Amino acid sequence: MPTQTTYPKVCAVKPLAGKRLLVTFATSERKVYDCTPLLKEEVFRPLQDEELFRRARADKHGYGVVWNDEIDLAESELWLNGRPVEEVDESYPSTSVVSESSTTAYGSKQDLTLRVEEALRHTSDCISSSELVIWFGATRECYPKAWSSFRPTLSIVSASLFEGMILSLYKPLEQKAGNSEAEPVNLWKILGLAGQLQVLDAVTHRALKQKLHSVGSIWSKVEKLRHNLVAHGKVGLSIEDELQSGPMSNEWKSLYSAYAEVLNAIAEKIGVQKLDMEARRAHFAENAKRFFEALNS
Repeated sequence: MPTQTTYPKVCAVKPLAGKRLLVTFATSERKVYDCTPLLKEEVFRPLQDEELFRRARADKHGYGVVWNDEIDLAESELWLNGRPVEEVDESYPSTSVVSESSTTAYGSKQDLTLRVEEALRHTSDCISSSELVIWFGATRECYPKAWSSFRPTLSIVSASLFEGMILSLYKPLEQKAGNSEAEPVNLWKILGLAGQLQVLDAVTHRALKQKLHSVGSIWSKVEKLRHNLVAHGKVGLSIEDELQSGPMSNEWKSLYSAYAEVLNAIAEKIGVQKLDMEARRAHFAENAKRFFEALNS
């Protein structure tokens, strides 16, 4: 039986001029992918809008590049049809990828904007996963029939959601050595850059920094659970622990609320649309309610 070919995962992406993407793979190799030919296809036509094109981000699991729920590119396409940076620079000496990349290097206003937009999307994912986990833990008494009939399946789904939540909540405060360009959602770097560019006044900058420090102990718990997940393939809690993690629910909310507060404060100053936490919470609460009501009927 033939084995399935696997391709390196995508760990970072930077939109370039000319509808090109600078893609960094898990192997540390970088390739430039030209999206121009795709624009003839109906599904990719919206990328003619430069603002939308600039929203390109790496899939959270590394399986390609994503713009929205309808538009994405697989890692295989990017790997097979992307060109090594060195070749592109030789072909386009007047518009070198290296020189172009430096114009949005860490330290520019444009870089800050892209980071804030990406971090807001990630924080939105944090809210989604956290609220779903909280809902699963709170529904056993409200929907006994659903849990009685589908408990094994719901337990597996709950465990998967819990692990996804831990990975999402961990990323924004991850302290990681290396190239800052590959850490677009790190709030310490974003806040530092906002201070460097004097986007925030000293009082606000200090208050936001304190906000991140105030949730440090909660993040440390997330870090421990994430370590268990990566090292041992599980978070170190039983399904029952996860479902009964009510006391932790407020901590998850405190963590993602701190992320959103810091990012929204910066977003307001640079003209980026802020994240509406309450609307996001309400949306997933309503979806979860419908899901359990259907199972309970």
